Amino acid sequence: MDDEIQALFRAIADEADELADDVENAYDEHAAFSFQLATRRKVDALTARFRESYAKLDEKDRFTVDRGPGRRISDLQKLAQRLPAAPQGKPAEKPADNSFFGTRAPKSSRPPVVYGLAPGEALRDRSKIRVTDEIEAWCGRCNMVRTQVVAAVVGDQPAQVVCQVCGTRSRYREGPARKKPGDEAPARRTSAPTAATQAKDAKQTERNALVQELQAAENVRKFSSKERYRAGEIIEHPEHGRGKIENTLPRSLLVRFPGGLKPLKLT
Repeated sequence: MDDEIQALFRAIADEADELADDVENAYDEHAAFSFQLATRRKVDALTARFRESYAKLDEKDRFTVDRGPGRRISDLQKLAQRLPAAPQGKPAEKPADNSFFGTRAPKSSRPPVVYGLAPGEALRDRSKIRVTDEIEAWCGRCNMVRTQVVAAVVGDQPAQVVCQVCGTRSRYREGPARKKPGDEAPARRTSAPTAATQAKDAKQTERNALVQELQAAENVRKFSSKERYRAGEIIEHPEHGRGKIENTLPRSLLVRFPGGLKPLKLT
C-alpha cells in the first residue's frame, strides 16, 4: 500500500474518531433533532467514502485496512444506528385516473359541505390566533423554541402561552429577550451529568493520563518497521509522535497515540 492510500485511510480513521464524539453528544436528552439528523448524515457520508476507496484495494491491502480504519468505521456505524436517518428515494406518483368518473368534470348545484360546522356557521379565519391554538414560541425555561398552547389573546395576537414540555406559562415571544446593557445572566441550575457526558469526560481523562505517561517516559524506542517490540513499550513514530504499544501481531502493531489507536505495519 503506497503512502497516498495510507494517508487517505488514516484521515478517514481520524475523522471517524472525531465523529464518534458527535454521535455520543447526539444521544443526549437535550440534543436537537436537527443535530441528530445532521450527525447521522455525516456518518453515512463517511461510510460511503470508505467503501468507495475500499473497493479499489487489492486483497492484501484490504486485510490491512480491515484491522484499522475498517474496524473504526464498523464501530461508528453500530454507534450511530439508533440516530434518525434521512428518508431515501422519492414518493410514489399516483397513476392518472382515466376512468369515466375520473375524467368527468364535477358539476353540482348544491353548496359544498364542511364537516364539523353547524348549519349556517361560517368557516373561521385560520390566520387569526385563538385561545387553545398551538403555535411555536420561545420558552425561557427550556431556553429554546417549543410548541406552546395559546392561553391569552390581545386583538389578533397571542399574549400568553403555556409550554407543552415544562408547563411554564409566560409572555409570548418569538425568540429570546434582548439583554439590556449592564444586565447579568442569572445563574442556571446545573443538572446531573448524563451518561454521554460522563463517557466523554472519562475518555478525555484517559487521553490526559496517556499524554502524561508518554511525556514522562525515559526509555523510548524509535520506531522501525524492521524491529520487534513488546506490548507496553513506548515508541517514537516520525509522523504520530510518541505512543504506547497495546498489542503485537506477527506483522503489525496496535499503538495508542494521543490522537487514537493506530496500526503500524512491520516488515
